[in-house]
Amino acid sequence: MALGAERSQVMKSLLKQAAVVAGIGIGLGLSIAIRPVLLAMLGRPTAGGAPSGFEPLLLLCLLLALMLITLAAAAIPARHALRIDPQQALRQD
Repeated sequence: MALGAERSQVMKSLLKQAAVVAGIGIGLGLSIAIRPVLLAMLGRPTAGGAPSGFEPLLLLCLLLALMLITLAAAAIPARHALRIDPQQALRQD
């Protein structure tokens, strides 16, 4: 981070990085989780059998909850870190 950056810019940058990491994780997890459902819809057998019930709304709510939890988990330490004066932190290193 640059020393001249405002706190809001730093917070946006940190949250953006957290959202990208969460999005990659959610995308990978979703691709693994949705595969048996898609194979069952195509009539192909799967190793674990056909899924009994697929709730798209529940899946969407879970994905939203995961993203919000990830952003909260990134925002809380970021707020604490932003309270520290950058020049003072650099002097201690």
